[in-house]
Amino acid sequence: MLAISGYRLVRGERRVKAREKLRELLRILDQLDLELKAFFSNSPQDYNRLSRRILKSKEYVNKSIQEIKVNDYKLSLALVDKAKNALRLLRKNDVKKDDVVSEVEKLTSYIVASYWDFTGYIAIVKKAFRRYILSFVLALIIAPIFLRITVFLIGFLLFPLFISIHAFRARRKLGAVLASVLIPFTMLVDAVAINYSIKTLIDPSEVGNAASALGIGIEFMYMSLIAIILVASISFIFAIKSFIIIYKNIDSLV
Repeated sequence: MLAISGYRLVRGERRVKAREKLRELLRILDQLDLELKAFFSNSPQDYNRLSRRILKSKEYVNKSIQEIKVNDYKLSLALVDKAKNALRLLRKNDVKKDDVVSEVEKLTSYIVASYWDFTGYIAIVKKAFRRYILSFVLALIIAPIFLRITVFLIGFLLFPLFISIHAFRARRKLGAVLASVLIPFTMLVDAVAINYSIKTLIDPSEVGNAASALGIGIEFMYMSLIAIILVASISFIFAIKSFIIIYKNIDSLV
């Protein structure tokens, strides 16, 4: 019991330390906003754009402080260090405006995305992405049956899938962009498969013709059509759900 209590105490201390670092981050962001205003005194449009990004970042930091569930002290420390680096860059005499803009944009993107880490909501996004991958793979399996897709084309379609997987693991929005391209293809294949299979099932003569053409029994043909409907339906549902979840949580990616 003593060991368990001690473990809980350590976890609680880490959570407090993470919150303290996030509060420090808020103070640094306030200072950064002030210095950006002075730096972009001759370019108010640039300042206003960056100031809106900082305001959004502060809103997400406050949400992270209130809803924190994952005691990621290292992440909070890394965000503070990155914010301090942005301040140091801004204070250099020979700093270029584009460098400042790029640094602040990266910083604010990381801060907003960190909300999903501190709250544990990133697990929901990861689950949705796995379902998107599964739905696409299932669609590729049944696609040659209903569409004139060659092995070469399937290999070509796997290429953007692998890129999207790599991009998502790196928490890049490119993964979501590629998913938005592949998901419509998945839904098209699924819709065609479901439509053909249902039409064939309700017409016994079509079932017989299809079974004869494939050289299989009637019963096996019925089972195959039902299996295709189930697979295509699962793929279609996963594709829609994953698309909605990924784009509702698009800011979890940088």
